[in-house]
Amino acid sequence: MDLLGGHIFTNFLRNLGTRGKTPPDVNYEIYRDTRQIKLQELEKEYEDWIQEMHDLYDEEAMCEDGPQFYVMDNLEEFGFSQGIYRIYTHLNRKGVVWKQGMRIRFLKGIPGQKNKDFYGTIEYFTSDGLSEDKGNTRVICRPMEIAKPEGSRVLVEDETVLFELGKSKVIPIDHLDTEKCVILEEKDWMRVSLNRHLVEPGDIDILDIKAIESLGLSGGVENIVTAGIQPFHTIYAVIRPNSFLKLSKERKDRDSFDQKNIIRRPLEVKLEIKRLNLSRHCSMDEKNGNDPESVCIFSNEKCINNVHGFYCFSLNNSDIKKFFTRAGKYMLLFSVKETASLLLEKTLEVTVLPSRKVCRWMLKCFSGSNIPNVRLGGMIGPLLLRCLDEYDNLQDVKFPLQGAFEVWSDESKLDIDVMVGQVVKQEDKATSLIIEETRLVNGSLNGIAQDNSATLKLIILNEHVASLNLKVLPGEMDNIQVLAVQRLDTCLQTGDIIHTLTFQVLDRFGNHVERGCKVTFQLHNLEFQDCQGYDRLVDDDGCIKLGGLLKVTGPFNSKASMNVYDQNRRVLFCQEFLLKKRQLHIDSKIPDNCGSGSMLKDVVVKVIDESGNIDSTMSGGQHIIKVNGIQDNAYQLTGGSCFINTIQLPEEEGPWICEIYHLVYPELKAEIKLNLVPSFKHQEALLETADDDTEIPNIVLPGKTGSHGGSYEEQERVHQRLLESIEIHKRKVDQCFQKLTRAEEEHDRLIDMKKKEAVEISQLEGEIESLRVQAEDLHGVNTLNKFDRKDLSAERIAREISRTTLPTKFFLEAFCSDFFLSTDEGNSHIGDILGVVCLLAAAENETLSQVLADFLGQENMFAVVCRTHKAAELLIRLDKNGGVDENWGLYHYMRMKNQVLDNRIRLFVLEDMKPYDGDLDEYHAQRLLKIEQPDYNGLVPAGFLGYAVNLLHVNDEHLNFRIQSGNHGGLRGSLLYSLFKELQVYDTRRNLLRAKDALKTGGISLDGGVVRAKGCEDFGHWGKTKVLFPVYSKSGQKIPSLRSINHITRLMQIRDKLKDKKATLDECKQRLEEIEGKFNFVKRQNKRTEEKLVNARNKVEEANRKLRYFLSTKNL
Repeated sequence: MDLLGGHIFTNFLRNLGTRGKTPPDVNYEIYRDTRQIKLQELEKEYEDWIQEMHDLYDEEAMCEDGPQFYVMDNLEEFGFSQGIYRIYTHLNRKGVVWKQGMRIRFLKGIPGQKNKDFYGTIEYFTSDGLSEDKGNTRVICRPMEIAKPEGSRVLVEDETVLFELGKSKVIPIDHLDTEKCVILEEKDWMRVSLNRHLVEPGDIDILDIKAIESLGLSGGVENIVTAGIQPFHTIYAVIRPNSFLKLSKERKDRDSFDQKNIIRRPLEVKLEIKRLNLSRHCSMDEKNGNDPESVCIFSNEKCINNVHGFYCFSLNNSDIKKFFTRAGKYMLLFSVKETASLLLEKTLEVTVLPSRKVCRWMLKCFSGSNIPNVRLGGMIGPLLLRCLDEYDNLQDVKFPLQGAFEVWSDESKLDIDVMVGQVVKQEDKATSLIIEETRLVNGSLNGIAQDNSATLKLIILNEHVASLNLKVLPGEMDNIQVLAVQRLDTCLQTGDIIHTLTFQVLDRFGNHVERGCKVTFQLHNLEFQDCQGYDRLVDDDGCIKLGGLLKVTGPFNSKASMNVYDQNRRVLFCQEFLLKKRQLHIDSKIPDNCGSGSMLKDVVVKVIDESGNIDSTMSGGQHIIKVNGIQDNAYQLTGGSCFINTIQLPEEEGPWICEIYHLVYPELKAEIKLNLVPSFKHQEALLETADDDTEIPNIVLPGKTGSHGGSYEEQERVHQRLLESIEIHKRKVDQCFQKLTRAEEEHDRLIDMKKKEAVEISQLEGEIESLRVQAEDLHGVNTLNKFDRKDLSAERIAREISRTTLPTKFFLEAFCSDFFLSTDEGNSHIGDILGVVCLLAAAENETLSQVLADFLGQENMFAVVCRTHKAAELLIRLDKNGGVDENWGLYHYMRMKNQVLDNRIRLFVLEDMKPYDGDLDEYHAQRLLKIEQPDYNGLVPAGFLGYAVNLLHVNDEHLNFRIQSGNHGGLRGSLLYSLFKELQVYDTRRNLLRAKDALKTGGISLDGGVVRAKGCEDFGHWGKTKVLFPVYSKSGQKIPSLRSINHITRLMQIRDKLKDKKATLDECKQRLEEIEGKFNFVKRQNKRTEEKLVNARNKVEEANRKLRYFLSTKNL
């Protein structure tokens, strides 16, 4: 009876018998049957009954000696209420000892077994409460059909006792009585167990087609079917007892459908169909599919011919019908369960073969590429060919293959020949053929899609059965065709631009190569006008358009050439052509001898072309003719020729060669060769010789008598002498006139030279002043004075670098010309290139600079410092193979300059260096590193000058920047600390060796001592390294930044030019003094020549007078 909680009647019953708890307003009466009794009488009867129960049960169930376990969980399984119960294995009840392992037969009536006997094995006894408590004892028995591992067990874990009941049964203690149970012997137990085993299910009998037809039904399983055909529609099965399995074959056939041989009881029979594996006939797409791997079918129990126990499985679901479309092996798993316990399992295997109908072919690239790229002349594959049925199962392919390949693009067949090599079966798989070599041997790509996409089609019996999408690229670069070019041979000269030049790169089949193919040019006497270098990429038409990009740099009368290579350095194209032929020709007659210091006049110079004609195109301001060795001479060509009025000959005697050349085209030159004879002194001697007048002979005129006239022969001799004397004096008159004329011309020339020299001196003085102003604008007022000093400046070190052929020189050139800004990355990271080690710090004096530079070595001194990896990659980058990319950065710049990187270049990347992690001297202007002073016997070693890392000066902008987290002292705490560590510097080698025990990372001395590590010392003197650290300027001037190197270079050029101008000015002044001396000499010579001329004329007149007189006397 259930009582309502909180009800007044319920509360009354709960408090009945408790004194003082009965409500005063409640009246009650107690009856047994019809007799009324009192409350005290009822309480007395209840106490007597309790005592009787304890005496009856608890005292008789005495626990024997043995292990006991106390358990505090699973109380509700046993109906215990005291929060703890004990477990034990022996029990004495009514004089009978019951113990673990006894085989018991409980008669009908125990809980759960009302109608049949229960056979079990005693496992444990359980009692509620502790050992002094009595009551509520239970027996734990394992049924006969339950195996021991499935029964109850006691678990002890970490001093905690757990009890698992398993499949054992809990039986009240009152059933453990000789009247209600029987203890079985082992033989009785085995007999009962065998009899029960014979009637238990022993096998699942799947009825075959013949057996089913004998029952007048249809159904059964076919073991081998083709895809799309169900292996069964209806399956019948019966559960056979173990006794049936012991019958002979005849009795099994005869009594197969007797009810005694078919178990009839409620069982759950299920069929599960699983795919065991996919056969070689299943395509890879199907193997990777998402189809279910199993299906389940539950049976219906039927009565056939008054016999119960037939289980029927029907395959009517459409999804299940589709299950058998994939080729492979399937397993039919039949299972029998009773009350959730698995009793039996049986399997059948069904094989599904591919359908006989060919649905499609499949062609794939064996490498797995969906759209392979193939070049003409190249090979596709290997290719994998398969044949599929309507359910995408692979079928066996007939071998050998009778087919051919064609290449199509956009529904049109391309003129490409396909050659099929060896065709083999795939390793014991008749479903696949491997076409090992399929080569596009030749053909034209005319008509192919713009993206080079095409389709490789397999044709079998004139029918397209399979295809493979691919991209057909042109063949390897083979040659170059010139599409457009202007005339080149003998038509170009230095500075000319080739305006029309287009190359098309072709393969060996005549197709132009695809966009992006790279070729490399090698030029001679030609150069590109853009900054793209010698590597060029072809456009969509396979062309390289160079019109307007090539400039002629070679001289006249030379050859220019261009070679084009592919990436394997194979020559694709080469052409050589002649540049214009021109000669500089002297069209005047040059005497063999000339007087030293005299003038060579009226020299005509012409430019002659290859036909021997004057090149009239050479005319104008840029075509200037210069005479070698003569200052300020420039003669402009007009119509291909020019006229040189005079050429001043030198004072030195002997053979003289003068070169006349074109200022812009110095290869156009000609030579004047002559012999210089004495000039002024020789002329003076001639003039003095001319003063020795030839005496007129004393002629005796003949008389009429002939006494004093002489003979006729004598008179003829006198007449002849007179004639000769007149001729001599006439020649002297002509010579004097010529000398006078030359002297006057020399006089005029010297006046002109004097004026020109004066003008040139004035111009040089102006240029010198202009150069001084430029230098002051570039680097301050005292720049020139500083250059005059031979101190160790950053400018001097930069100049030393520029004189080398090391990679650092070309790095500085490239940086100052903004070459690294030509890439997108350059603008972002160029600021992280700090410079060269030798130009980033300064030493106190030249000795210290020499010491530190020699210690670091040339490779470290010339190293380039970058703050980040991105900045370093602007200089040098690796290609995909791990080698240096020679088409990038510094390597590319040097190739453009026709230079080869013979030496290594070292890069320092600050973000990879381990910085100094100590404190800094924040009060020092240079923020020195606070490194503990060396200790030698408690004192600083004698001669200690400091740590090398602190003896160098750094610019302010390099003192405070950070590369990693933390304050590590900028460039000093990163680069310099990585180079020097805690290197100590001493004044002498002696003091250095004395302090060896105080050295941590080595030490050096100013006189050449080096201790690199314990046991490793260098001896000798410091080397004569030219590239050192600059000497720090006490005036506070900063170390020049990398950007100012360009200004420094320009400053060097101005300085050299200024020096040359000063030397030229001194030469001009000296030459002017010589000209003034010559000028005075010529003036004196002119005067003497005039006197000689008058004297010679007088003598001619005297000779003529005597001749006339002689002739008159002769006539008489």
